[in-house]
Amino acid sequence: IRIISTVFVAIGAKLNLKEKIFVSLSWMAKATVQAALGPVALDSVRDLNRPEEERDFAERVLVICVLSILLTAPVGAILITLSGPRLLKKTTTPVIVEGWRRSARPSLRDISIIDEDDNGETT
Repeated sequence: IRIISTVFVAIGAKLNLKEKIFVSLSWMAKATVQAALGPVALDSVRDLNRPEEERDFAERVLVICVLSILLTAPVGAILITLSGPRLLKKTTTPVIVEGWRRSARPSLRDISIIDEDDNGETT
C-alpha cells in the first residue's frame, strides 16, 4: 500500500515510472518510528513506578522495536542497493573540468606543499 501510494503522490513530479518505483522503495519504513518510540514506553513505565506487569509489557515493546529495526533496516538498504542500478539511469554525462581544480573544493590530492616542475624535480 505504501509503494502504490508513493507512486500516486509522485504523479506531479517529473519522474518516470521506474524513478517513482525507486522513490517508493527507498521511502519504505525502516523502523525509525520504532527507534524513537520504543524506549519512550520503557522510560514512562520506569518513571511512574508502575506494577511489574506493565514493566514486562514495556520491555516486550522495546524488544519488538529492536527486532523490527534489525530486520527492516538491512532489508531496506539491500532493496535500495539492488534496485538503484536497475531502475535509475544517468541521462547526462557530467562535465569534466581539466586541471588541478576538479571540484568546487580542492581535495588533498590537488594541494602540493613542495613546488615541483613538470619533470618531478623540486625547486
